[in-house]
Amino acid sequence: MPAKKYWVSVLREPLLQFLLIGLVLFALDHFFSNSRSDPKQIYIDADRVAWLVGVFQEGQGRLPEPEEIENLIIKWGQNEVFYREAQALGLDQGDEMMRSRLILKMRNILFNRIVQDPPSDEVLKQWFELNREKYDIPERYSFEQFPITELSEIAAQSLAVEIGTNGSPPEYQAQTRRYQRRPIANVKALFGENNAQQLVDSPVGQWRAVTSNKGWHLARITKRHAPIPAQFDEVKTKVSKAFMEISADIQLVEMAGEIADKYQLHREFERDQLPQIIASVESSTGGATRADSRTMKARAGASKDNQVN
Repeated sequence: MPAKKYWVSVLREPLLQFLLIGLVLFALDHFFSNSRSDPKQIYIDADRVAWLVGVFQEGQGRLPEPEEIENLIIKWGQNEVFYREAQALGLDQGDEMMRSRLILKMRNILFNRIVQDPPSDEVLKQWFELNREKYDIPERYSFEQFPITELSEIAAQSLAVEIGTNGSPPEYQAQTRRYQRRPIANVKALFGENNAQQLVDSPVGQWRAVTSNKGWHLARITKRHAPIPAQFDEVKTKVSKAFMEISADIQLVEMAGEIADKYQLHREFERDQLPQIIASVESSTGGATRADSRTMKARAGASKDNQVN
């Protein structure tokens, strides 16, 4: 039998075909297993993104925007790098630490490597001028308001015109709340951005009908307080602290970048999957937000003064 026909007949044997297929599958499995087991290769798939979205929703009380998801992925990748680098340094030896503890250990190691010299006054003054809005006291407003939730929009508008610049009517005086020297952020927290802007743009003493999440109110600005420019010498300590913190953060990012160069982050999902991922998280929670109210108030800077009665 010619050699060519011999090998053709051999290759047609079912047992041999089975063995060859098995070898190919074994080789592929070995290749991908080695890739997966390489600690320098980091993979993030749709399930992980969904988990990140869920964690964000729990903390913030809302679903993230697409650009916020990108930041979550970057942050997770950085933490994974810290975690694996901590393992490589043997920081997990001798105890059963949680992943977060290892990440914290790695961050502390990097923080201990940060070297900072006290900045000169010239540098601090330049930083101060570039970030003056953080230190200037903005224009503030004294204002008062009372609820008229039982009235319709037309009735509320009519009442505002009727009162004009007079004091609140006797029947509403017990419900009138007064606020002193508040930034516009407080006004926005009470009545929303559009209402707040219209209110602060109104003549001093003129009542306006505005809405909150509880219904209609009448409100008016009683006094405008001019902004107060910050003086460098008075805020120097605060400026220096902020400058040193930013400087340390920059060094930390640079060091983290050097470590991250040793790793590769593989995204096992497509960007156009993000709407479906968000939808799946939203449906699994019934669209409800369950953030802790105290945490949310702290993050939003809310206080009793921001609440409409």
